[in-house]
Amino acid sequence: MVKEKDHIDHLSRDNGALLLGKLAIKYKFITPAQLADALAIQEAKIAGRKPYLGEILVNENRITPAQLDVLLLVQKAYESRQLDIRFGLLAIKNKFATREQIDSALQEQNRLFKKHRRIQLIGDILVASNILSGHQRDAILARQNRLKITHDVVEDPRIAANLASGAPENEPLQIATGIAPIPPRDATITYHFDTDPLKVGTLKKGGAIDFKSKGRYSLVTEKSVLAEKIPAVAGVPGKDITGETIAVPEPRDVTLQVGKGAGLSSDKLKIIALCDGIPEISATGKVRVSPELEITGDIGLETGHTDFEGKINVAGTIQNGYRVRGNSLRAGEIRRAEVIMTGDIVVSGGVIGATIKTDGNVQARYIHDAAIEALGDVVVEKEIIDSRIQIGGACILNSGHILSSRIAAKKGVIANEIGSEMSKSCALAIGVDENVKQKISDLKTAINQRNDETRVLGDRLDPLKASLDELEKKIGIKVQRMDRATVEQRTCQKKIESLAHAADDDEAAGLHGRLERLATAIARDEQELEALFNEQDRLSGLALDIRKKIGKIGAEIDELNSEMSGVIEWSDREKGIPEVRVKGTLHAGTTITGINAFVSVKQDMHGVIVRETGPPEDGGREKGTAGKEAPKHGMTIRPL
Repeated sequence: MVKEKDHIDHLSRDNGALLLGKLAIKYKFITPAQLADALAIQEAKIAGRKPYLGEILVNENRITPAQLDVLLLVQKAYESRQLDIRFGLLAIKNKFATREQIDSALQEQNRLFKKHRRIQLIGDILVASNILSGHQRDAILARQNRLKITHDVVEDPRIAANLASGAPENEPLQIATGIAPIPPRDATITYHFDTDPLKVGTLKKGGAIDFKSKGRYSLVTEKSVLAEKIPAVAGVPGKDITGETIAVPEPRDVTLQVGKGAGLSSDKLKIIALCDGIPEISATGKVRVSPELEITGDIGLETGHTDFEGKINVAGTIQNGYRVRGNSLRAGEIRRAEVIMTGDIVVSGGVIGATIKTDGNVQARYIHDAAIEALGDVVVEKEIIDSRIQIGGACILNSGHILSSRIAAKKGVIANEIGSEMSKSCALAIGVDENVKQKISDLKTAINQRNDETRVLGDRLDPLKASLDELEKKIGIKVQRMDRATVEQRTCQKKIESLAHAADDDEAAGLHGRLERLATAIARDEQELEALFNEQDRLSGLALDIRKKIGKIGAEIDELNSEMSGVIEWSDREKGIPEVRVKGTLHAGTTITGINAFVSVKQDMHGVIVRETGPPEDGGREKGTAGKEAPKHGMTIRPL
């Protein structure tokens, strides 16, 4: 059995009433002499009632109420610990558990207490680890007189009457009831526009994409309500038949995320359109309002690169070597171009040799020799060949083929056929979202770059501030000197006027000479002061420009942090699906990597589901809280 290392286990067990006092001495809340005084007061009784030791220590100002709470918690943990050690001995004696399992459960109990300051009974830990059944736990607790049913118990006469009535044994009598907890309600968002990413080019029965049925865009006007948040509602704890509280989890909150053209209402519960346009939502839930750009032909030599913060509609082809940036895109074809979007991309033809990055979904008739990174789904009608696709959603080819490609899809892969006898093998990664990791890494890099820019600008601003401070001092000194010269001018002028009728021509001549020198000095100081003011204006302008840049970068950092928080929240909410569904043939040589498992297909298979099974996390050998080895992860293959 585990030897207790905690200091409280070395305390005397001969008198439980002394435990709290010894703990108070151990934690240096009181001295032994103060404990002796408190025990003497306790023995003397007060008004015929023997007060609690903790009550006396608080009343005598020996400890604070907060310190008493700590002592009572540790005392309860110690007493419960002693009972649970005996609980473990009984479990071992009855061969319900091994000594190693009991030791591990006691260690887990100690870890949970240190982490949460909450006592969890060893029996509950063993049941949660599937080592004991609930009946075995309750049997040991009953043996220890610790299973006390206290809530809403049926009166004894009713129980006796039921037994005397000879009721059938298969008709149980309810002798106690608890109070069921009311579960929490998570926060939700209601959208007031069509958020279906497959609206433009809908999926027909059988998996084909109807690119002719493009539907109609939702158009909104300024101040329209685009989305509303329904706040979370906390649950209500219940009570079991022993009177213990049944806890409920905290409800999950969601964050309203806004992009360009949208803003939050004053109560932060609505997203409002800030302009007229087309409302859109990214795969991560960011809502924006976009203007629309119509290109009737190709993006090529005539148009050049296209960078437009809105919805881009290209009737023709995005040609080789051109770059397109925007919110969302619809095009006839994309050929060896670079496309970067924050929303959905719908291509009525094919994607050939292109590099695509988007926070939304991608639809196309076929994809050849392309590199695609998306936070949403990739939906293809015909085939994906010689391509690298990394997405946070699902890769869907309901009636199509995947050949010679590497695909990482957090929500799995659905295809009619994967691989062939002649092509290179396909490599699939499912259930994980490397794209989100890369997105978060890119955002962190961008934030760090902006912070570096801010520091560089700050380094430029500091000497400007010092120069401006020095200029202010020089200007102050210059102004004071000119003020004194001006005062002296007026004094000399008055003296000259008083000597106008006197015969002292020498003194008058001296005063006139002094006036001339003062005028020359003031004129020179005015020129120097003007130069100082000009330099001050120049440096102030430079400092203002830098402060504006710092402010702009600060706003960009806030936006990047908001975007990163949104991506993380969305990724945590959207759980991975480690699954591959193949309606036709899954060819030999295909490799499938899950979150914690891997399989290489050795022979052709028809109409199968490949799915990772096992514990949800922590690797192939997951240690339970009481040391029980959990089932290992693996890949199962079964008929579709």
